Amino acid sequence: MKNTILRQFFNQALFSGLIVMLLIFNTGAASGADIQTPEGYTRSNTLPADFLPLVPKGYTVESPQMVKYGPMGDVTFFAQKKITGRHSIYSSEYHFSLNIKESPSQLTKTQGPMYRIQLEQSIEKEMSGRHKDDSDPITGYDQPRLTRYAWGAGITQRIIHKYMGAGKSPDEIDYSCVYLGLMVDDLSIKQFKLSVSGVETLAEADQWAEKTAEKISRTGLADLSDK
Repeated sequence: MKNTILRQFFNQALFSGLIVMLLIFNTGAASGADIQTPEGYTRSNTLPADFLPLVPKGYTVESPQMVKYGPMGDVTFFAQKKITGRHSIYSSEYHFSLNIKESPSQLTKTQGPMYRIQLEQSIEKEMSGRHKDDSDPITGYDQPRLTRYAWGAGITQRIIHKYMGAGKSPDEIDYSCVYLGLMVDDLSIKQFKLSVSGVETLAEADQWAEKTAEKISRTGLADLSDK
């Protein structure tokens, strides 16, 4: 039984890789290469309207992309806000990615545990990649903090930017945060990642993550549309 589940999982992983390949093929076709994408494959450089409320106020969306093919779909975008009048923090960034896969109930049930293992591995990787030892006389990093949610986890870290110029000015604080989510129900598996940096308070980033999770919980493959 275990081998069967692993085989199903890796087969689906190969199918996920097809989505990435299709993006490459589509780019080649746009540049004039003689490449055709399969029927039913759609790609848009417009952020689906239902996702616009996730963009924080004052941030400009860049590189939005929506891809759908068969039972899978992806939405990604990057948003940025320029910051002026500060000595060390010049911008705040917001990176979002979502993958939705819809499958028959039995397949979703067998694949769910594998995706949960994958989530835990991603959480561990994010935590291990952040160390207090990286601090120096100019920038200080607090130990990362792990917070568990019903939908996944958040890895957050306070960063202290020390003032080094002439005269006096207060140190500047910002937060670097990564939120990893997984939602599994009878017919779908949803994975998402939200990365933010340059935010002044942890509460602000946490609110964005909760809003994102709530939105994704109500989103299905049929909702991925550029209209």
